[in-house]
Amino acid sequence: MTKQWDAVVIGGGHNGLVAAAYLARAGLDTLVLERRGVIGGASVSEHPFGPEYTVTSLSYVLSLLPPDIARDLRLDLTVYPQGPYFAPRRDGRALRLPADAARRHDEIARFSSRDADAYDAYEAHLAGIARVVAPLLEQVPPRLGSRRPADLLAQARLAARLRAVDVRGAVDITRLFTGSIADLLDRYFESDALRGVLSVSGVIGTWAAQRRNRVRDAAPPRRRGRRAVGRLGVPARRDGRGRRRHRRLGPRVRRDGQDGCRGGADPGA
Repeated sequence: MTKQWDAVVIGGGHNGLVAAAYLARAGLDTLVLERRGVIGGASVSEHPFGPEYTVTSLSYVLSLLPPDIARDLRLDLTVYPQGPYFAPRRDGRALRLPADAARRHDEIARFSSRDADAYDAYEAHLAGIARVVAPLLEQVPPRLGSRRPADLLAQARLAARLRAVDVRGAVDITRLFTGSIADLLDRYFESDALRGVLSVSGVIGTWAAQRRNRVRDAAPPRRRGRRAVGRLGVPARRDGRGRRRHRRLGPRVRRDGQDGCRGGADPGA
């Protein structure tokens, strides 16, 4: 007799494993299909430089990992704040952006004193937008136009949250989501060194250059708004010493399956 599953998840990457784990927790008979012989997808820890160095080649930060997922799935993670930016240049100089405000100001001033003075205003600008946008990342958008009581309540809650956004704030958010990272950085900075470093956050995941994609600036406030396992706006990385941490979700699916619902992975699929 052919086995029947309540849910089939295609792909054993970190997103697929999270989805499968929640389905299994809900009591659904869940199957995960993964083509590779190892699960984890972009979060797989590998050894491209030899056995002495364990790196996560693609999912290199945890700034978008909601702490409630780590808590719900009881993930044993050790998370560290991401180190400062370091950008070497062909002329032998390098730009560093340490966490200490005074040191960071001195580093930027080596390339532009104007940029050094403007950096805090840039950070405050993004932080203000993040306070508005970040709570929306974990909410299901309301069904606009629906007259169902539950949908009307969701619409009212969203309207109440957005009521706090004044005209200037609405303009800033609109410009951010319809412009490019280059447009944003040109408003604050003149140094190519600083603009080059900060533009990285604006092109992550867009597969486009700095000026081509007109909606790429969602990345900076999104990363600032997400809590890295408890800390607001802190890009972070996981403990590199854990050579099997990318597999913690797989056993979690299987352990939940032992409580009455089965989950698993088929590496040969």
